[in-house]
Amino acid sequence: MAGEKETERRRLSIAELRKMKNYENVSEEQAQEIIFAVRNLAVMFYEHLNKKQKEQELTKEEKREGKDTKAEKSKADKLSKKDSKKNKAAKTTIKERSKDDTRGKNNSITIW
Repeated sequence: MAGEKETERRRLSIAELRKMKNYENVSEEQAQEIIFAVRNLAVMFYEHLNKKQKEQELTKEEKREGKDTKAEKSKADKLSKKDSKKNKAAKTTIKERSKDDTRGKNNSITIW
């Protein structure tokens, strides 16, 4: 890790630039401008990559949340269907009991 930090903070020197092919004879002023431009380009590239990575992470999170939401909704729908079936069965039972009660001799209603 310490080595990575050194590499990140290390700057290109004029001497290193002059060792590169086609840059052997640049003036000091030109070398400083080139180093400045390369550094700015590197910063823009780094920021762009970080932005893309964050966007991808957010997209993945949204997809996960979407799947979780769909799963929860599916479970809720299943429970709702079960409840509606139970309610229908209960209503049917109540109707059948009320029919049975009215068939008997005593048609009075008792309130407790």
